[in-house]
Amino acid sequence: SYLQPDVVLALSVCGDKFVVGTAKRKVCIWDLRNMAGMFQRRESSLKYQTRCIKGFPNEQGYVLSSIEGRVAVEYLDTTPEAQKKKYAFKCHRIKENN
Repeated sequence: SYLQPDVVLALSVCGDKFVVGTAKRKVCIWDLRNMAGMFQRRESSLKYQTRCIKGFPNEQGYVLSSIEGRVAVEYLDTTPEAQKKKYAFKCHRIKENN
């Protein structure tokens, strides 16, 4: 058991990475091979509460969504080149006739 900075709202295990989305827009990333300390701790790039989070199969990043319907693609590599690749978009519902 590991203490988290806040209430856990979403989590994903993919390979050796364990990604946790918490309340107050925090994202905690753990490396399962070294649980002595957190691998990374970030603030969500989304404005509203995290609803879902999923790690990339290649362990290079994660995707998270918010209660607003916005989705962000984030990369674990903290170099400026890697961070230029991150982006966000908003999902819109399509109304059907019925």
